[in-house]
Amino acid sequence: MQAPSKGIQSIEIGYRLLGCFLAEPGPHTLTSLAAASGMTPTKVHFYLTSLVRVGLLAKSGVRTYSLGPSILQLGLKALAEIDVLGAAREAMIGLRDALRADVFLSVWGDGAPAIVHRILGARPAAWELRIGAVLPPLSGTGRTFLAFLPEPIRQDIVAAELRRAVPKDAWYGLTEKDVAESCKLIRRQRISSGGGNVIPGYTSISSPILDHEGSAKAVITVNGEIGHFDTGASGETAGLLLTVTDRISRDIGHDDRRAQA
Repeated sequence: MQAPSKGIQSIEIGYRLLGCFLAEPGPHTLTSLAAASGMTPTKVHFYLTSLVRVGLLAKSGVRTYSLGPSILQLGLKALAEIDVLGAAREAMIGLRDALRADVFLSVWGDGAPAIVHRILGARPAAWELRIGAVLPPLSGTGRTFLAFLPEPIRQDIVAAELRRAVPKDAWYGLTEKDVAESCKLIRRQRISSGGGNVIPGYTSISSPILDHEGSAKAVITVNGEIGHFDTGASGETAGLLLTVTDRISRDIGHDDRRAQA
């Protein structure tokens, strides 16, 4: 077994102090940080002094500390460098292999979702959604995005889509209240199952990749033939998909505890 690489212990201890602000938002006192980190107040004081000097912490008031400007800049830089496609690509292959179905990644474009990556499944499909294809806002994928948009924006999009719906659309005859209830359920379960199909004979299940603000940064959709594909919100397919999107969401900065607060 390879021995672990040597590091700088003081940096690791300093990060442990910063981790206190992730576990419980500040400001914190020296006493509370000592208790949370398991260090003596004297030792904590030395680390706090250095962390304030480099801007990772700021002294707020006489005895309290909060996150500083340098850590904000680091966070913003990390957010700017997030590559959702890179984070999702390997996971999508895993989903395809486990479910033997087509897997798509979409992002929200000009009022509708667009496919930016696809992993084709084992069963040959009678249709093909290409990269760049734009999906209807009231499709299963579209509703997954809509569920996490600000309510006024969602209402405008839904009203416009329902006005131009035609009988062949899966959402024809729905009311704005129907769609609002659907979005409410999707937001709670983080799964959009079945409804809003756009290809005859095929169905889908979708789940959002959420960013640090709780917005849908992207959506992963798994498609399959009706009768050969489980789209139940509590089924095995949904469980696998949700595990993947939850993990990617955490990797790009989503904090479910903060979203529920």
